[in-house]
Amino acid sequence: MLEAEDIYKYLLPLKPYFVELHETSSEEITKLQSLFRPILHLISLVWQHCKYCTTSLIIVLLRQVCNEIIHQVIFLKKNL
Repeated sequence: MLEAEDIYKYLLPLKPYFVELHETSSEEITKLQSLFRPILHLISLVWQHCKYCTTSLIIVLLRQVCNEIIHQVIFLKKNL
């Protein structure tokens, strides 16, 4: 339980960026690029400071972020 709470505490600041990434409309496609730096910065902070976030968990998280970006770009390009 302690592990889950610690991971949750460190991942919580990423939530608004993920929501924004997921809800980006075709008119705001250029906005996606502005989300990369803060997302990657926060992930690096999580990796540095969360004692339960192993390299494997960070890799899974990065893979999920990349998949979401790819999904959004494909979705947005279809709706242009």
